[in-house]
Amino acid sequence: MQPTNQYKRQHYVAQFYLRNFASDQNKKKVWTHTKSNGSDNEEKIRDVGQEHYFYALPQEAIDEYNKDSEKKVDKNVVETDMMGEIDRYSSDFLIPFLEDIKNSDVNRLLSPEEKQSLSLILAYQYLRTPKTRQAILKLNNIPKDKLSMQMESVVQIATLLNEDQKIVEQAIEELLTMDWVIFRNTTDLPFITSDHPIVQAPSNGIGFYYYPLDPSVLIALFDKKYREEHSSQLIANRVSFVTDKDIVRYCNNLQYEQCVSYIFSHIKFDKNLITKE
Repeated sequence: MQPTNQYKRQHYVAQFYLRNFASDQNKKKVWTHTKSNGSDNEEKIRDVGQEHYFYALPQEAIDEYNKDSEKKVDKNVVETDMMGEIDRYSSDFLIPFLEDIKNSDVNRLLSPEEKQSLSLILAYQYLRTPKTRQAILKLNNIPKDKLSMQMESVVQIATLLNEDQKIVEQAIEELLTMDWVIFRNTTDLPFITSDHPIVQAPSNGIGFYYYPLDPSVLIALFDKKYREEHSSQLIANRVSFVTDKDIVRYCNNLQYEQCVSYIFSHIKFDKNLITKE
């Protein structure tokens, strides 16, 4: 029999992703900066970017589902059947993709198939974080009381695992309409990530999204309106080498400003990562 606490730690930021920012050679630890008190600790990756039973379904939801279903589920079905599958797919795609990007030049184009896979990965990562969960609760006018604590996972599941996947499909559709650029960081200042790794830049009606894949590679997405207004400054669907530390700091500062609680990095956090000193 499997131990009841086998799936106790449930990650809203995938472990395979955090290993890209690992601080040790064995890829088991990462530097964690706590925004609220400024503390820095090198922690085990299995212990960060997670909450105990984050995806666990309440008993009433399990009973309701099992009543009419041939396949019986337990409270950890989302973690075991859904998030596990998504993380395996993402890992299988991103590991060779990153290696290829690091060995490519500016002529390297993103294929439609790569954009489709990346859009799926981005959509799920954005939807699975605590910050998005709170936004869903707010959108549905559910107060943060004891009852809503029980309902949170139901709302999250309805969003992520809707049978027709409407929310995910809409997110993917929106992402595919945007211009994509892969930033290759050639500076000695690394990209950092956080507990809400897909961030949005402030803009005047133009969408900008940034998702660091590791300290040297970041996906940037731009609304096509931006290219129309700044055609000479953007070559879509290509690798772009970043040689300016201020660009790295700008992306890092978005992580710092928009995270809920934690910054993750392969080096100890320093203010120089987000602003000039």
